[in-house]
Amino acid sequence: MAAQRNTELADEQLVHLRDAVAAGRRPRVRVSGPQFPPGTSGTVLRVGDPNTDGGDFITVRVKIAGVTDELNFSPKELSMVGRGRAAAPPPTPPVKRTPSPAVKRTASSPRTHREESPTAPAANTPARRGAGKPEASASRQSRSDTNPERGSSRAPTRATAPAGSARRAASLPTVTVTIASAGSSWSVTAHRGARVVLKKAPVSPGVVAALAALLNQPDVEQAVAVVNDTARGQAEARAEKLRAELAEVEAVLISHRRP
Repeated sequence: MAAQRNTELADEQLVHLRDAVAAGRRPRVRVSGPQFPPGTSGTVLRVGDPNTDGGDFITVRVKIAGVTDELNFSPKELSMVGRGRAAAPPPTPPVKRTPSPAVKRTASSPRTHREESPTAPAANTPARRGAGKPEASASRQSRSDTNPERGSSRAPTRATAPAGSARRAASLPTVTVTIASAGSSWSVTAHRGARVVLKKAPVSPGVVAALAALLNQPDVEQAVAVVNDTARGQAEARAEKLRAELAEVEAVLISHRRP
């Protein structure tokens, strides 16, 4: 397949996508990049602000190799998807044709043939009255098989299984939040699927201790307390030492004052 062209959204297309998402619609765009197969498309879920969200401010739901994920893209990585096939031209009015005399004779030839046939039974005989019934019943059965009515038991039924709920449940991404300690400091890292949304952001020890208490897990709370108590003890010892040094410096400064 040839490489995709015009893989960048114009300003008016961004405005169109933002208005469509705000109206509750889910427009589709084409995704470009070496990690995506050619022709990959996805559903736009959010159009953010580049001033606050950075260059990748468009959130798109993409399905790759059977896995659905929500990824952020820049306008240079996306392009609009066509709305579908062009509208069909209006049908031309039917042309009325006058059948030729040969056609008229052909249409009336069965009746003439039956009347002139020497072996055909008379019109009032029982054989003539029942001759056309098997063909008529067979034709009615054929019409009922090919064109079933709405109330007929042979009409095909549509499946009513709620497949949309299963699709929505399968499309939810996996979110992983990790809180780790490095010496006396704490940091948090978050992943949405395979994409890093937050990397080693600093967190205060008091916030980590509060989260451990909210989890109501004694082992986790004790492990956090060991790190925090050790760091607090070291900080208190250093503060005490600095206070003593500060007192000595203050005494030297006082001794230099004139009486």
